[in-house]
Amino acid sequence: MYKVVEKVLIEYVFTMLKGNTKVKGRLCERMGGDATVKYSWAVSHFYRLAEGAPHPAKPEKTECANREEAERLLYAYVRAYTGVGVEPNPEY
Repeated sequence: MYKVVEKVLIEYVFTMLKGNTKVKGRLCERMGGDATVKYSWAVSHFYRLAEGAPHPAKPEKTECANREEAERLLYAYVRAYTGVGVEPNPEY
């Protein structure tokens, strides 16, 4: 039995200027469950803030009450991409 079902509403492919890397991002809607957290977003890769950084910069908030906030946070994360290096998101 499943705990939560999410429907992918839209998937984006961002071709980054630095490194010509392709990063995917998606917005999802939760079907049922907790109505206060109805939307979420995810990216296919996390970026590093600086060369030699021990860990990638993971987003702090990926669950939102509305679609507009989820889309805004997705775009903000992708805009902050540094081009220093990426690490695949195992949960994408």
